[in-house]
Amino acid sequence: MEKEIYLYPYSAAEARTRNELALWRVSYQANEECARDIEEHIRTHFDGAHLNDSMLQPLLDKWGYSPEVTQTRLDAWMQGSKMIAQKWISEKRYRELISCVHGGWYQDDVLFEPLAIHFVKNHLFDELRFLCEHDIRHSVKNLLLTIKSEKEEHKTLDITAVQCINVEVYVAGRGYSKLGEIAKYRKKSLDQIIRYIGYLEQIQAPVEYFEMVRDLQKKVVDLSVKPKDLKQICFRLSTEL
Repeated sequence: MEKEIYLYPYSAAEARTRNELALWRVSYQANEECARDIEEHIRTHFDGAHLNDSMLQPLLDKWGYSPEVTQTRLDAWMQGSKMIAQKWISEKRYRELISCVHGGWYQDDVLFEPLAIHFVKNHLFDELRFLCEHDIRHSVKNLLLTIKSEKEEHKTLDITAVQCINVEVYVAGRGYSKLGEIAKYRKKSLDQIIRYIGYLEQIQAPVEYFEMVRDLQKKVVDLSVKPKDLKQICFRLSTEL
């Protein structure tokens, strides 16, 4: 790498709050320069169908890449993200935080888990529902779609075969099968539901609601879940919050 490049981990707004706009500006300018170099490389070495990647080395020499540097930058970004998350939680900026979670912008330990724990500790049941139901609904929808596709092709679903699939081995193999995809979404749905049940136990959720979630879990386990079951997990926060 020709020069050491500083990567500022926060947004401009956060930098202004922390009186670190100068640091943000240096990082931003470096990002812009790097982007221009990449665009120039593409214009010069892309023939309309193929990019001559043998010419990437000058870019790598200038802007640098190494596992160590990359990990350092990721660690800095992660730490900054966690600090911002805690600040927003303290400011009760729940809508923005939940939107970030639902958008899949951050790993669970950065945002989802601290937010869910905060909701549980402060008995914010509606906020917890809105946070957790979204991802469960999305995963179960994917499960239902793959089940539908399998049944359309083979007229039936081999439930025992799905339940016997080792999902970790299937995903690591990078192969594809519809039964494997069903098993994958089944496991993801169950992991999310089980995690949610743990939060519901801590927050002492209403019994009727708790039993509804447990019933959904059972239906996902035996693959008897139906689209109508998702109507019970589509809660949204009031616009007044």
